[in-house]
Formats: sequence, structure tokens, C-alpha cells
Amino acid sequence: MDINFIYQEYQEDLRRFIIKRVANREDMEDVLQEVLIKIQNNLATIKDEGKVAAWIRRIARNQIIDFYRSRRATERLDDNIPDVADGAENHNKEISICIRNIIGNLPAKYQEAIKLTTYQGLSQQQVAQRLGLSTSGAKSRVQRSRAMIKKMLLRCCQLEFDRMGNIIEYRQKGKTKYC
Repeated sequence: MDINFIYQEYQEDLRRFIIKRVANREDMEDVLQEVLIKIQNNLATIKDEGKVAAWIRRIARNQIIDFYRSRRATERLDDNIPDVADGAENHNKEISICIRNIIGNLPAKYQEAIKLTTYQGLSQQQVAQRLGLSTSGAKSRVQRSRAMIKKMLLRCCQLEFDRMGNIIEYRQKGKTKYC
């Protein structure tokens, strides 16, 4: 079995698998190239040719995870960006404003922790250093912040998500001080 056979046999399935999980075509092509490189570099390790499809899918899944991890570590969000995600629809903009209002109403220590991780892109270890906390203390503070945001958001909004975590349906339950 060689890389050309695998490419011809699995290329379209791989493209469909990746594009369902990666938002834009350029990123999908980048992930696909990385998957093909990993397949080529590890092709000699495959022992059971009957499990090639599952092996390829596992490589693709791991590469998609690596793709999102690398983006999370390098992307910085400015406090003035109203969108939740690139290409966000109007309801995402409304939710984004609501979330910013919720964050603004958190106790100061939780507000600071969530802003440092979410908007400034700091790791929880960096947050710990900046705030003079242990790493587990910073992690706990960020998790509590997220839990508070989720609780407040679910009080005022009904949300439905797709399997990628994107909001596909949004309804306000009523007027609140956040939304």
C-alpha cells in the first residue's frame, strides 16, 4: 500500500470529514496536507490493512484537534470585537454582546481571570503568574468564571448548538440586564 493509493482511495472522504469540522476551505486544505504528511511518514507502521480507514480517520481527528489547539494559543481577541466567531450571524452578535455584559457583571477577580484567558489568550499558568495564584488556583478561577457565565446566559437565553459547538438557534427567554 502506498500514499498514492491512499490519496486516491480516501481523499474525498477525508475532505468531507475535515470540512465538517474546520470552518473554511483554506484551513481544511492545510489540515488535509498535514494529514497526508502524517500518513506518508507513518505508513510503514500500519499492520492491518483492513483498518486503514479507521487509522486515517484517527490521524485526521488528531490533526483537527492540533489545528484548533494551535489557533487557540496564538489568536488574540480585542475587547472591541463584537462577534463570537468569524462569519457569525446576527444572533451570535447579540449573544456576544450579552456575554460581554455578563462578564462585566462578574466579581472583579473572576472577570479578570476570564478576560486574561479568553481575550488576551494567556494560558492558565500565565494567569496564575500574573495574578499571584497557584496554577490550580488560576484554573479553578477560570472554570468558576465560565460556570457563572454559562449559568447567567442560560437564565436569559435558550441556545441550541451543532456538534462543533456553534450556535445554530438562539432565543431570548425575556429581557434581562445582560441581554
